[in-house]
Amino acid sequence: MKTILFVCAGNVFRSMSAELFLKKALQEKNITDINVLSAGTSAKIERPIHFVVKEELDNYKINYSTHVTTKLTQEIIDSADLIIPMDDIIIDKISNIGLDIKNKKIILFNKFCFDCPDRFLDYEDILEETNSKSFAEQYLREAIKKIYDGVQNIVNKKKYR
Repeated sequence: MKTILFVCAGNVFRSMSAELFLKKALQEKNITDINVLSAGTSAKIERPIHFVVKEELDNYKINYSTHVTTKLTQEIIDSADLIIPMDDIIIDKISNIGLDIKNKKIILFNKFCFDCPDRFLDYEDILEETNSKSFAEQYLREAIKKIYDGVQNIVNKKKYR
């Protein structure tokens, strides 16, 4: 069984959404030989999922109620055949917390899904950049759609193989 690991910072938005979308898409296609995980470099158990993320996932009929925020560990990294960081900064964060990703296949989400090098920022990054909660929340809505579209590209092009 192949394991795909999505990684972001908090594991309550980008990587979590990608994991849940991919699990649902693979299940709908009866693909059972792919294991999908997500984790965050600075994930905290008590950190809640943003209400906008919940609303958007609800629109796609994605069940996030059983999601448990997961902090990235060496064991999780070692179990992965493919690591998909949601942003290039995440690769640095993995190294900065002392985890070894040498000899692992790593490709950024946007590169893997859309073949483009664009950054994929987190909610906090957008909020800090714009100082606008409403702008950051709109970004969340658009980002969830982008994650959904990216996962559809993975499944439709069989990039998970």
